Amino acid sequence: MDSEWNDFIDGDFFDYIRHSPAFEYASTDQIEKIEIYMDET
Repeated sequence: MDSEWNDFIDGDFFDYIRHSPAFEYASTDQIEKIEIYMDET
């Protein structure tokens, strides 16, 4: 499981995600389940 905080990312958050190893894995392999959590801190 990966977790990223956009406070620590320089530039566009979505570009960062699209270039991450986790996104590459999700793009090439079949995904069994996706869980997305959002929380205000």
